[in-house]
Amino acid sequence: MDIKELAKGFVSGVSGMCEKGKSGLMNSSSIDDLVTEYWKGIDFCLAKDYPRMRVMKRFQIEFRKQHVYLDENISIENVEKAAFIGQCYATLVANGYSVCRVYVKHNSKLNIKASGNAYVM
Repeated sequence: MDIKELAKGFVSGVSGMCEKGKSGLMNSSSIDDLVTEYWKGIDFCLAKDYPRMRVMKRFQIEFRKQHVYLDENISIENVEKAAFIGQCYATLVANGYSVCRVYVKHNSKLNIKASGNAYVM
C-alpha cells in the first residue's frame, strides 16, 4: 500500500481540515504515522467522524496499538490516552499517579475505575 496515495485520499476526502493537519498527513511515512496524526487532530476527527469507521477498521491493528479502539470489548489500565469509537464496552482502570485522557464516541460505554492519586479527563 502506498502511504502517500492513502494520505492524499484522506486529505482530499474532507473539508475544513487545517493546513497543519493536511501537511502532517502528507508527510506520513507509515500507517502508524497516520494514526499519530489522528491523535494530533482528535478534536477535528471526532467532530467530523473522520475518517469513516469503515476506513478506520481497515487499519484496526495500527489504531489499537495507539489505544484507539473500534467496536471492541476491552479492559485497559494506566494508559496516557485512549479513544473508544463505535460500539465499545470498556473498563478503564487508573490508579497510583496515572493521568489519562479519554475520548468516547457513538454508542461506546465506558466503566472508569480511578483510585489513589489518578486523574482521568
